[in-house]
Formats: sequence, structure tokens, C-alpha cells
Amino acid sequence: MEKRSKSKLTQWLEVLQQESWQLELLVSGFAIFLLIGTYEPLLDLGRKARLLASESSTYAALLIPYGILMAVWFALVFNLIIHVLFRGLWISTIGLRYVSDDIDFDYFDFSPPFDKFLRRRIPSFDAYIERLEKICSIIFAFTFLIIFIIISLGFFMSVTAVFNIILDHFGVGSGTVSNIINLVIFVTCFLYFLDFLTLGNLKRVKWFSKFYYPIYRFYGFVTLAFLYRSMYYNLIDNKFGRWVGALIVPYIVLAMILASINFVTHTYYPSRPGKALLSTLKYDDTRSETARTNAASIPSKYLNNGYLEVFLPYNPGSDDKSIEALCPGLTPAKNTGVKIQGIVNFNNINNRNSDVDSLLMCMSSMHRLYVNDSLFADPTYHFYNHPTRDNVGLITILDVNYLERGEHRFHMETYLPSRVDRRDTILYLESAFIPFWKE
Repeated sequence: MEKRSKSKLTQWLEVLQQESWQLELLVSGFAIFLLIGTYEPLLDLGRKARLLASESSTYAALLIPYGILMAVWFALVFNLIIHVLFRGLWISTIGLRYVSDDIDFDYFDFSPPFDKFLRRRIPSFDAYIERLEKICSIIFAFTFLIIFIIISLGFFMSVTAVFNIILDHFGVGSGTVSNIINLVIFVTCFLYFLDFLTLGNLKRVKWFSKFYYPIYRFYGFVTLAFLYRSMYYNLIDNKFGRWVGALIVPYIVLAMILASINFVTHTYYPSRPGKALLSTLKYDDTRSETARTNAASIPSKYLNNGYLEVFLPYNPGSDDKSIEALCPGLTPAKNTGVKIQGIVNFNNINNRNSDVDSLLMCMSSMHRLYVNDSLFADPTYHFYNHPTRDNVGLITILDVNYLERGEHRFHMETYLPSRVDRRDTILYLESAFIPFWKE
């Protein structure tokens, strides 16, 4: 009975194998269509991830899954397009075979050198079709093997990042203990990668297997190897598959190189013009909806009334340290971190003991505002949620009606607690420079 069941399963799998090209084309076509449609949402997701990463080093870990997601997107699009092209070529050869059978070299009556060369290099048409079929199936399987390898790499990087965050939380994030732990991780990870790169050669070394086996099991777990292990070993158990398996790492490296290629032009235009650059990011009416900035901005480069409106974004990643240094006893407005709020509530986000006026006063004291060389003594600030920047921060409106018509400069200095001179004097460093023109 068991043999009969296995026989039926084998027959069913063989039928599916012969008809798999239809499923491959169907999946590839739909996947390419859907992936192209998700490109813009992925870019927007990346902008939000970078915004969160700029606010806190904890949120910077979000850039790892986003990077993996983009790598998977590019790998899928690139490989599936190649697969569709090869599968289309294969279908065309099937149609051509119906019209014309195998290649008849006698018909061409080539001269001996060409006839000998072409007969040696061109196999029978059926062998060519079979080779194309094998290549198409390998490309399709190789695509999803690459995807799961990238996902595994991202999962390993995430586990490592979380582990280092835990070490830092317990006060061993730096120093001898941390260095030893990271060295052990690096060495064992390198061994696992070397075994993967050499298609399992380390597993063949008898004396080394007792030492390597627990390493293999551990990294097999933290890299989610069970997702692709069967496919990987099925791929490399024959000569053609081993040749393809050996291309996995060069393929990834080549893809990274191709994605990093830049064409540099404009010989005499500086890459970093500094203050000489009139950046569109500094003005709300010229900044695109998708552009992100963490710097101060004004509504327009042209000022048609006597008031200059300045928005100062709140960047927790750097500003929190300044606030804590300037106002050590200040009660925070929110209990930050991951919270459960909604249908189920476990903790409070807002801190009822904080004082809004004290928060505003402390955040205001971080900045010094200048127009040309004149310091504004006591500008009035308000909390502000910028409508087009997805930023929260402070806004102030400066009365500059006294300025003459023409070009002027707004610049700002911000307190940085880590920058103290030898006289223990608090240093304010320039953090914004925005030219504008008064009409």
C-alpha cells in the first residue's frame, strides 16, 4: 500500500514537473506586474524608516529589514525578467521545431572549416531545447533560493543587532567582554559561510565535524536555513547544479557592484558646495513631497512681507541629549518605546506629570537665531506639526520688516552637549544656513 502511494506521488510529481513551465510563466508574469506596482510604496516606506532611524538608534534597526526587502525586490524583478526571456525563447524553439525538425547541415554545404566547427558547437535541436528547459527551471529555482538566502542573512543581522543592544543594555556593550563575544560570532559565522561557499566541504572533514556540527546547527537555526536547505542540497547534488550553486555568492557580489555603479559627470561642479548651495530642501515651496530633511526650513526663498517664518524640527536622536544636558530635571512628555495602545491597552504613552511650558522653554533654549549678523534676543516659539514635512518641532515668526530689499541670511546655532571647550563653556555650533530675498 505504501509503495503504491509513493508510486502515485511520483507520477503526480512527474506530471507537474512536465507542466511546471506554465506555472512558472504565470507566477513570473504576475510577480513582475505586482512588484513594479510596489516600487513607489517601498520607497515611501524607506523614507519613513530613515525618518525613524534619525530619531533614535533603537529604530535604526528597522533599516535592516527594509534593506533586505529592497534586496529581495531587486533580485525578484531582475531574475524573473531573465526567466521570462529564457522561457519565451524556449517556447519559440518549441514552435520552430513544429515547423522544422533538426538542423540539416548538409543542406548548407558550408566549407570544411565552418562545417566542422558548427557541427561540433551546435548540438541537435532537441538537445538545445532540453538545455533551455533545464536553464529555465534552474533560473526559477535559483531566484527563490537567492530570495531565501537574503532573508536568512537579514534575519541573522537582526538577531546580531538585537544581541548587541541587549549587551549594551546590561552595560557590556563595549569593552573586552563585548569584543570577545563579537570575535567568536565573526569566526564561527565565517566558518558557516565558508562551508556554504564551498558547497559543504567542511562537513567532509572528519576530525573537524565534532567541532563544526554545533556551529552548523546554531547558524542553521538563526539563519532560517530550513526554508531553503532542501532546495540547496537538491541543487548541488549534480554537476550542473554545483556549477549554478557556485555562482550564488558571485551573483550576489556582482548584483551589489552593479547597484553601486554611478556615472560621474559635471567635472567642475563640486559634490559638496556647502553654503554656496541654494538647496531646495530649505524652502517648503520648492521641496518635493518625497524629499526628507531634518534641518530647519522657511516657507519660501522670497519674503513678500515683514515676517520670516522658521520651522525647527525636533530630532530626538540628537536633541534629546541636548535637552537632558540643559534641563536635567525636566519631566519628558511621553513614555517612549514600543507600546500596546488601541483595542488593548497596557501602558500609557503620555506622561501626565510633564509641563508643556517647561518643555517649550527648554527646547527653545537649544537654539540661537540670527538674521545676517544680528541675534534675535527672545523669539517666541510654538510647538508645530509641519503639514508637508511629516516632522514635529518648533516654529517661530521673526519680524524682519526693518531689512532692506535684497538678499539676506538666516542662520542658526544649536547647543551640542558633547562639544565643550577647555574653559567648560557651552558651545553652540551652526546647524542651519538659509539665504532669502526680501521683496
